[in-house]
Amino acid sequence: MKKIIILFTLFGLLSCSENSENKNTNPELKAKLIGTWENEGYYDDVANPDTPDGFYPIPNGISTTYTNETFNSTLSGNPHESGTYTISSDSLLSHNNELIGKIYLLDNSKLIITIPSGYGAIRYIKINDN
Repeated sequence: MKKIIILFTLFGLLSCSENSENKNTNPELKAKLIGTWENEGYYDDVANPDTPDGFYPIPNGISTTYTNETFNSTLSGNPHESGTYTISSDSLLSHNNELIGKIYLLDNSKLIITIPSGYGAIRYIKINDN
């Protein structure tokens, strides 16, 4: 009898161990994100008279393609990173369970992701709807 109780307890623990943070819980943002995005530059919250809005255009050749569950990025046309991604209910974007940042703005042509430290953001433009 003890073996059965231990077995059911173990089964219960294993079935509850799945982390809900790893699930895409924001289907609206996920639908908008699908496509190919190219890095356009970054925002710095340090005041600079040359860039009054704090935006620095620095296309660096990184583009990322999001499908329904996976992403692939390239750097200057060469494979860079790939795997799975998630968007949490509070708009946190993760690649391969590693936090990338919070989606600040996502529309049909622009994606802005704030950096996890809270200082600055990265801006992407959509180049393909896939």
